[in-house]
Amino acid sequence: DVTRATNTQNRIEKRDFAALDPEQARLRSEMLLSLNKEYVFRTGDHPTPPDKGCTLDEATVALACANPDINHCMTAKREISKLYENVDGPPYTILFNSSVSALKLWRSVEVLRGVDRRLRYSQTQTEGKERLIAIHGNRLVLYLVFRALGNSILTEETDLDIGKLNGLSANCLLKLTAEILKNYSAAYPASLFKNITKCKQIASAVM
Repeated sequence: DVTRATNTQNRIEKRDFAALDPEQARLRSEMLLSLNKEYVFRTGDHPTPPDKGCTLDEATVALACANPDINHCMTAKREISKLYENVDGPPYTILFNSSVSALKLWRSVEVLRGVDRRLRYSQTQTEGKERLIAIHGNRLVLYLVFRALGNSILTEETDLDIGKLNGLSANCLLKLTAEILKNYSAAYPASLFKNITKCKQIASAVM
């Protein structure tokens, strides 16, 4: 509370308060012990190579899009800092709590990275509005992929099926693009994918 009230000299990011949450330290320990992965959640700590671990920001976006409530996905897209606004209540406590295991966190990040890789490839193969949808629709595509994979993917100890993930990512992007070109052709993608009401309608139509 003192830190919040006197935060005038040195700018403290909202995510810095998340670093004080005991759940973050627990996840770091569990990630290291059970998966041999590093979890970087403090500002100033050096990010680890992707194959060796992940960061708090990656984990937050991944868990937000993995959650069935699309509002969290939209917040991650529009302003991720709002997910850290109050570490004692939702939406933060919905994403980070005692039920989140190291495996769930890491698997969510793996899916995030896999979808992002597939979208980057799609961006090189398309142009115009289709390319813009692949760029700005990244979080909505991720949300749709998580819905297609099902909740069990976050607790399965087997390796992630990259081929299946690539196929789902491509399929979700294809359906998303078709829906937007059909019903939202006049909308600019950068703005469209920050519009909660329209994104809910689009996600519902695609699913």
